[in-house]
Amino acid sequence: MEPTRYDRIVRRPEEERTRDAFPRGFPQRIDVATGRYVDPAFLALDQQYLFEAGWLFVAHADELPNPGDYRMLDALDRIGHPLFLVLRGADQRIRAFYNACRHRGGPLVDAPSGSTGKRLVCKYHAWTCDLDGWGGIGLYRWNGKVLLENFVEPDFLAQEEQLATGLPAPLETPHLDPWTTTRSEPANPEAESTVRARLGKGDLCAADGVTDGSWYGPRAPSLLDVEAVEVNVLFSAGTRGGFHVTQRGRYRDGFAGGEAAWIGRPSALRCVGLARVEGGAVRAGRAITDRLGTRTALAHGADRAPESLRS
Repeated sequence: MEPTRYDRIVRRPEEERTRDAFPRGFPQRIDVATGRYVDPAFLALDQQYLFEAGWLFVAHADELPNPGDYRMLDALDRIGHPLFLVLRGADQRIRAFYNACRHRGGPLVDAPSGSTGKRLVCKYHAWTCDLDGWGGIGLYRWNGKVLLENFVEPDFLAQEEQLATGLPAPLETPHLDPWTTTRSEPANPEAESTVRARLGKGDLCAADGVTDGSWYGPRAPSLLDVEAVEVNVLFSAGTRGGFHVTQRGRYRDGFAGGEAAWIGRPSALRCVGLARVEGGAVRAGRAITDRLGTRTALAHGADRAPESLRS
């Protein structure tokens, strides 16, 4: 190396350390207002057009080498999202979940990273599910400031089938979390009336939409010849309606491994769902039914399963 070039390399660190201005020939600097770093309005724009508009790097696959390994994404909490966890399943696929049990919202993990073992276990009631989860719907009531109560109907039959076969059901298309995107809308008596009339017909499968696991498989026919529908909860927000109903009738067939003696036996089926009303009719919806509770009741010769067997 030429001596003059060597000398320049040796002097460069000291020159950079003592320099108090831009070097000669440096492009004209751009003034950036300090408000861009501390102004809540700029933060809101970053969230809308940057963080929520595209994919974000959260972890490398090598950080989750084994089934049950997880990482908490607590950084998302600082930009207004609930806490997520990413988890490698038994099928080696990596999935993301809210760190909340579907039953009462208790945390599933309580450390920044680690392993759940073979199951996800709620830290509150110890409810347990496989590493891929299962479907469910929760209805929440709030007063505009805080949540007051909730009713959750998980698809326990899907859980049981996944645990028995070891084959996970595919997840639905990801979507923005409801807690940061929900807008308050007024009640709509006309929409409620339309949903009530539709529920009174007794066949959830006749309406467009998703029932239980029909987003990844064929929609199963109704389990009951419905004779009566009890509307336990019905409310609306704009064109959408939430409901909890109990269908009563006689079992017609449909359970894998069910006994012939069950057919014609009086039974009941709880259903929780959401419906969208357009043009005076229910155009789409989503419903989860307590199929496991109904099957358990039929096996015990009752119209409903005992509470100890359902929760």
